[in-house]
Amino acid sequence: MLRKLVKHDILSTYRDFAGLYMGMFAFAILAAVSINMDLRLYLIGISIFLLTGLSIATAVVTFVSIIRLFGRRMFTSEGYLTLTLPVTNTQTVLAKLLTGAFWSVMTSLMFMVVAAILAGSVWLSVADRMLIEGYTWSQLWSMFMETGFMRILGSGILLSIPLGIMEMFYSLLILLFVIVFVNTSFVKKSKTGIGIVVFLVINVILNTFRSNFIAGPVSANELNIQILPGMNSVAQVLAALRGFEYEINWLQYAGMTVFYIVVLAGFGYLTVWLLNKKLELE
Repeated sequence: MLRKLVKHDILSTYRDFAGLYMGMFAFAILAAVSINMDLRLYLIGISIFLLTGLSIATAVVTFVSIIRLFGRRMFTSEGYLTLTLPVTNTQTVLAKLLTGAFWSVMTSLMFMVVAAILAGSVWLSVADRMLIEGYTWSQLWSMFMETGFMRILGSGILLSIPLGIMEMFYSLLILLFVIVFVNTSFVKKSKTGIGIVVFLVINVILNTFRSNFIAGPVSANELNIQILPGMNSVAQVLAALRGFEYEINWLQYAGMTVFYIVVLAGFGYLTVWLLNKKLELE
């Protein structure tokens, strides 16, 4: 039943995202082509500006659509049907979180695709200039891989994935908790305003605790590539890539993991408890 709930929630929301995703991809291709065709600067600027605007719109639509998903699918006439299905409130909460996570991941993947397209176009543009210095494509690729940049970057991304997943569910659960809270007997009027205040207060308290007692466990140095006149650009780029590294504080990593687990367990319990004990449908 949980799988059916998630599937139905995804099918009811995909229209909000399909057009924006296709638009982001199209403008990313346009920006990449503009960069590599040496078009006029204002044309490149316009394409990147449109892509940036569309990316911001996609992020906003993702957030708003998740709020609508939680609210509409639980606390409107549609929600009345949802809450009368032969499923537990725990399954209902899990279904909403998984659907929100699905669209959050899809949006993140879309941003990664766009970033990869733009990064690839910039690399091609830079590499073309490097070829003038007498290097071949195979030599450039071999020297690039020898820097170890991809290995270091890849391992850093893999280490960040578990915390990233927990932070995603952490944010979604707090949002769901607030939406459930304002639809209970505790809140009689001004639900939107109270919801915004409660959401901000919870985030300020938790973020203050997290920043003061658990610092970020992964820190990376800046990748500073600066092509100076009169110097070998290939050597400068490769040196910058070799100098890229990051450090992991495993104690802080464990502390952040425990923090997310405790918050998820606590707010998960409170959300289900509110649905079981304090829910008021209009």
